[in-house]
Amino acid sequence: MFLLALMTMGAVWDKEINWVIVYMPWEQDALELEITELKGEQDALELEITELKGELATANEKVALVDNYDSLTAQIASMHSQIGSLGQVSSSINGQLQTLRSERDALRNSMAAFTALPKKLGQTYPGRTIWADQIGCTGSMVPTVTCADLNIMLAYPTPSEIQVGDPIVYKMRWGNCIDWDGNTYILHRVVSIDGDGNYIARGDANGGNDPCPVPHADVISKGLDPIKNFWPERWGND
Repeated sequence: MFLLALMTMGAVWDKEINWVIVYMPWEQDALELEITELKGEQDALELEITELKGELATANEKVALVDNYDSLTAQIASMHSQIGSLGQVSSSINGQLQTLRSERDALRNSMAAFTALPKKLGQTYPGRTIWADQIGCTGSMVPTVTCADLNIMLAYPTPSEIQVGDPIVYKMRWGNCIDWDGNTYILHRVVSIDGDGNYIARGDANGGNDPCPVPHADVISKGLDPIKNFWPERWGND
């Protein structure tokens, strides 16, 4: 009975060691079941590892996107700064353009007046010499005459053509009122005429008369209406 029972459980008689090795089938089944379960758990863990690797890759992509977003944000901020700078440059250019337009319009007006002068002056002073002149920037005649103005001059006027209030160009004599350097002329206004027919002149911006009376022979021209601001770039140099 005992031998039969052992065979039923799965026993082997080992003659060399005189021992009976017993195999219990239910324990083997339990071990195989446990092995199967462990393999299932291993498969589940490997699946979870695979999923985690996928999530990690996704996270890395998101991190890369965030880094890229930060870089793009910095680029956008730089672009906004450049746009602001360009806006300032544009405003400056607009200001310069307005200035150039104003200068252009002033030049057009001056040229229109200058173009109309020959006919007008030819009718007023037929057969006479008229020239355009520009005074030096001394400031003695501002604001009525400046170095930005174009002075229209009647050449060699007669005594009857010079009245008090007329601007004249004459030889500037020095010291004893006799010497002349042969080169210096001055544009000042006649404020009176003395008993000898000499002109007493004064600059409009000056506080006193010129030191020497001006004989008619020293007068080379009489100022007519100037064209104001003909050279606007020279204004402020008086």
